[in-house]
Amino acid sequence: MLALSPGILIIPIFSLVLVSILYIHFYKKVADTSNYKRMITTIALVGFALNLIWELAHGPLYQGFKYDFSHISLCTLASITDMLTLLLLFFVFSLVLRNVYWIEKLSFSNVLLLMLVGALSSTLVEIWHINREDWLYAESMPLIPIVKAGVSPVLQFTILPIIIFSLSKKLILKKRKLNQVKHLKTIEKMKQLKLTLGTVAIAFITLTAVSCKDAKTENTTHSETSADDDHSKMNHDGEDMEMAMNGDGDSQAVLNDYFNLKDALVADDNAKAKELGAILATSLGKLDISKYTDAQQSDLKDIVEDAVEHAEHIAESDIAHQREHFKILSKDVTDMVAITGTEMKIYEQFCPMYDNNKGGAWLSMNEEIRNPYFGDKMLKCGKVQREIN
Repeated sequence: MLALSPGILIIPIFSLVLVSILYIHFYKKVADTSNYKRMITTIALVGFALNLIWELAHGPLYQGFKYDFSHISLCTLASITDMLTLLLLFFVFSLVLRNVYWIEKLSFSNVLLLMLVGALSSTLVEIWHINREDWLYAESMPLIPIVKAGVSPVLQFTILPIIIFSLSKKLILKKRKLNQVKHLKTIEKMKQLKLTLGTVAIAFITLTAVSCKDAKTENTTHSETSADDDHSKMNHDGEDMEMAMNGDGDSQAVLNDYFNLKDALVADDNAKAKELGAILATSLGKLDISKYTDAQQSDLKDIVEDAVEHAEHIAESDIAHQREHFKILSKDVTDMVAITGTEMKIYEQFCPMYDNNKGGAWLSMNEEIRNPYFGDKMLKCGKVQREIN
């Protein structure tokens, strides 16, 4: 390998500028910036680590390479360039697919396209550097016929991006599940705190009632009226929840948690929706599909996997992003009900104005429209598309 020359820095500087521009572009568009930053950081760190291993491993295939400080430093700089190129590839695919979270669902066609783009781009880059004599191959380096580019560096960008994106996806989802567990523990602590405070409150009310016998009847009546009003406002589908438990236990549990989540979005309650998104993800994961046919089990497995992913996103997002995922989640739950069935009447409702007039559907146990996509802004916007059962 030759010493570092100014010409070698052209590609990394160009990549750094483009990556910075595209990073800012998507940062302004995503609803959940913390999740976005975590994903980019994971891809960058995994990309750097695996590329450094590859650079050090195939170093002897270049003329003059030695495992000394100067050559290891060059490999480190090369790995930083590889990382920037990888991020550029990621952002280009994000633009083309119009989805910055595309690695969470790597399709077979996207994998093939990634390999093709990686192979072509790395071949062109190798030809350019070899013609400039930025580095020279050792005799042990296998060459691609005709173009005479090294096989190892071309394979590096044909294979590694798939491995890096797949590994990053697993790490991101693992971190998300850990956060979900942590969130559920926090919820449990809050429930215990509420129980304690409730006990204290009951004791206080009891003592007050004993000392104020004359006001007891009036205060009790007023409290019951207020409680009924609050219950009516907070839970639109609450009156029908008891009916929900009469059907298939697992699927009905999923439906109950889904309706609770829907009501939180109707109420514009971001914190409550986060809590209920985590609960729904758990109930979806517990859905027993063994009682269905093989074909139905296969369909349910895909539906549940997708639904859990969107429920987990809801558990971590702001309310705008929650509603984006709720639209797809509603489609998954509707598909689930088509297989599992339900013994209660459900209404599929639709708002034509959501998502830039593309529209969004949801399920409800009440025929009256309460819009989860706009909440209080357009509470009654929508119509009943059909009745299920």
